[in-house]
Amino acid sequence: MYLIISVITGVLVALMIQFNGILQTAVGGAAALLSIHLCGLTGALLFFFLTRKHLAGNSDHSTPRIYLAAGMLGAMLVYLA
Repeated sequence: MYLIISVITGVLVALMIQFNGILQTAVGGAAALLSIHLCGLTGALLFFFLTRKHLAGNSDHSTPRIYLAAGMLGAMLVYLA
């Protein structure tokens, strides 16, 4: 099962790299980076809102800031580098 999921993930990453390259060629690096991160953020928020009631765990606790800080740090490093 994990082998199938890893193959699917590898194919999706390869497609993502191709589409990101085409997008960067078409609109430029900064605009492509901004649109990629906005699409990812929109997709993640949509996923979390649609599956909010189906996720296990206590809903009284909020997400620790350290989890959010890692993603923000990664986006800033990619954008500024």
